[in-house]
Amino acid sequence: MKLTIQDTGALSAISPSALSAFARSLGWSKVDTYGNYSDVYSGENVPEIIIPRTNELGDYSAVVSRLVGTFAMVTDTDELSIYRDLSSTDQDVVRVRVPSGIDGTLPVKGGVGLFEGARDLVLTTARSLINPQQSVYQGRASNEVTSLLERVRFGQTEQGSYVVTLLVEITPPAPQLNLAIETNNVPIERKLTHHLAESLKSAKAASTNFSIGNANAFSEVMSQGVNWNLCNALDSLITPYSKLEISIKWSNIFPTQEPRSSIGFNEQDAINLRKAAKQFKLDDPEPAARLRGFVKQLKRDPHKTEGNVRMVTSYEGKERSIQVNLNDRDYNKAIQAHQGNAMVFITGKLEKSQTPWRLLDAEIKNVIQGDDEPKEESKIPDLFTRSGNKEF
Repeated sequence: MKLTIQDTGALSAISPSALSAFARSLGWSKVDTYGNYSDVYSGENVPEIIIPRTNELGDYSAVVSRLVGTFAMVTDTDELSIYRDLSSTDQDVVRVRVPSGIDGTLPVKGGVGLFEGARDLVLTTARSLINPQQSVYQGRASNEVTSLLERVRFGQTEQGSYVVTLLVEITPPAPQLNLAIETNNVPIERKLTHHLAESLKSAKAASTNFSIGNANAFSEVMSQGVNWNLCNALDSLITPYSKLEISIKWSNIFPTQEPRSSIGFNEQDAINLRKAAKQFKLDDPEPAARLRGFVKQLKRDPHKTEGNVRMVTSYEGKERSIQVNLNDRDYNKAIQAHQGNAMVFITGKLEKSQTPWRLLDAEIKNVIQGDDEPKEESKIPDLFTRSGNKEF
């Protein structure tokens, strides 16, 4: 159903600068003046239009109404959506659209999940923009990320299935020559929205490639903001509804070559994203692993002080083989533990994506000989049963 806006007050609230910026974003350009208060705009495959330079005209609301109708016709969009775009000309508008009931409503639980998923999308995008190249983001967000999120607001929901809107207010750039090529002049808010768009496109492309057999499709686009958090957020949005569409209308205050971006996801994407999230979790080093076990193998180049050790430990109730690189001091401790069949207590970043697993930045905290009591720092679950050692 196409809606026509008849509220003269609402129409009069649209500024002439918003009308001209919106027209330029759709391919119109100013070609002439019309009288004392208006300009003529034309473009390829679009009708010629007249845009006022002032809102003091007596029939201003009627002129805006006609322009809204023309914009809707050219973009094949309803007038209400055009009006919303015009009224948010200083904002990037992110629309998260899912199928709804016949009456355009959602169950309360599903609606809450939709808002939470939309929030998580923006949160993970902000985190990967500020601190890129991480497979998993955990803990509290940094102050810089929190400050950026404060510039994003939920807008009014929309009909047309069920649409949650996120409004990213764009700070107008300072006047500068060659603005189009001055990347340092891009507002941080626009960088956030652009990063979201690139992350979504990359996640969709990775899902397609994953389906045709590329097992590393998602890890290959981690630099584009695809990570455990993004995959989880998208999965939570797709799964309850089977379909998801996310579109972005770029603010005309900082024009782009592409005025709108849109990406769609389906059930198969959700399955792929779920698998990718699991792999990202495995690839993420556990930042503060505290393990105990026994040294099984020792290997060191005679010309180096550091060496490699293979330990066998118990992790979450299962026997695991862990590869560890140790400095000279800790390698000597490992030799003593190996010779005395002693238990080793060790800390580091546990990387589970390799076979065997690896412990990075490792440090031996304690070596327990015989029936010695372990120190407080080594009271960790999953005591491992001793077995014979061997050297290679």
